[in-house]
Amino acid sequence: MLIFFKTALKNSILSLIKHVIFTKLHYIACVHFNFKQLSIHMLKSFILSFFGLFILFINTALGQVRESKSAIKNEVMVRMLDDKNPTYILKSIPQHFNVKIDRVLSPQSDIWLLKFDTNQVNLETVIAEIKK
Repeated sequence: MLIFFKTALKNSILSLIKHVIFTKLHYIACVHFNFKQLSIHMLKSFILSFFGLFILFINTALGQVRESKSAIKNEVMVRMLDDKNPTYILKSIPQHFNVKIDRVLSPQSDIWLLKFDTNQVNLETVIAEIKK
């Protein structure tokens, strides 16, 4: 009996909170935005659509932030600007990183693949040095 009472109390409190929230939103929509007849159904649809778009946006943003599992730890692709040679980059990177030119990936776009020693340095440090 006590469990039933707790569940019933919880459900009634949740429905009261939901009712208060929708009533307040309905009031705000009618008074501040001059919606004369905004039904609760329309308000619920709007809120669900808003939260759906919000969740989609958050999911997309988090997907871009997460580290890719398919990334190769000791390789980095570099696009050269102003028709420079990739040896130009190697001169600016410390020698103990052991960065080497592996091959050209796209001669037309001037994209090169560089390899480095992961025992000496990590990918983020190499990228930071290349960007300098």
